[in-house]
Amino acid sequence: EDSGICIEALGGKPGVNSARFCGKDKSDNKNNEKVLKLLGDLPLSKRKAYYACAVAIADKGGLVGVVEGRCNGLIAFEPKGHFGFGYDPLFYIPKYKKTFAQLGPKIKHKMSHRFLALKKARKFLTNLHQ
Repeated sequence: EDSGICIEALGGKPGVNSARFCGKDKSDNKNNEKVLKLLGDLPLSKRKAYYACAVAIADKGGLVGVVEGRCNGLIAFEPKGHFGFGYDPLFYIPKYKKTFAQLGPKIKHKMSHRFLALKKARKFLTNLHQ
């Protein structure tokens, strides 16, 4: 499993380097600050982003398949909320008018990229053995 956030205005960055976006002195706050600085005063409509999670499925013979889960959103102008980690305080979900960090785990986990990827992986594995 690997996950990351992809921001269209940054050419898909930070992507798989999400946790290390600021280099070796990384922290969630520093990563969020870097994203906000790079996006500057870009309007909300141009701050499209998505969380992606890829799950590789293998058996003793090697790779059997790969599934991906995505959750679409926007990058807010400032961090909000205290639930979650990473980019959750910036990841804004228009449907709820809140960031992932404001939603809380009950709602977030039902729509998260990891949940969607694992749901697909379960379906893949179920179909594989039928």
